[in-house]
Amino acid sequence: MQEDYYESGARDALLVESVPSKQQRKRCCWGLSIPNPRLFVLKSLFVWAASFAFIPLMALNNEGRISAVAYASILVALHVLFLVIYFWRVPFRDLDRNWRSLAARCLGLFASVYLLYLVAGSLSSNLGLLAIDLVGLCMVHTLILTLLTVKVDADHQKKQVNPHFEVLGNHPEYCNDDGAIQA
Repeated sequence: MQEDYYESGARDALLVESVPSKQQRKRCCWGLSIPNPRLFVLKSLFVWAASFAFIPLMALNNEGRISAVAYASILVALHVLFLVIYFWRVPFRDLDRNWRSLAARCLGLFASVYLLYLVAGSLSSNLGLLAIDLVGLCMVHTLILTLLTVKVDADHQKKQVNPHFEVLGNHPEYCNDDGAIQA
């Protein structure tokens, strides 16, 4: 009788612990997650706002009200600011658990930089068309920010086979055939 009590207590503890944590709920279906979604959104909003602040700067340059040196200096400062924002509070050591995910991330970053080069090379001097071009530019900036922020979960395949493997440890007897905890 007392042994049954301890077994049911262990099962109940497993059932309580099987509720997904906040971090597990943020995880995407491919084992990808964004460690700090709020920071990611704030960074994205800042990049979009700073990119569209380029329109009045270009208007001033087109009208000759700002020198070419000042225009170029502001552009360089803006891009240095983008780099600071990209890398601010990014836990690089925790993002990739294997070389394959790191290689895919680097390949994605190189492809995104090339897309930035293509989009920046086709910017229009017409301010209406420039606004449309900047949407594409901002989308590529957001892609780069995503590639620098997303975390790859190395244990994703194990969790697909048995979503409760962290909770169960070495107690497979508490699982039924499809990996769910038995009551």
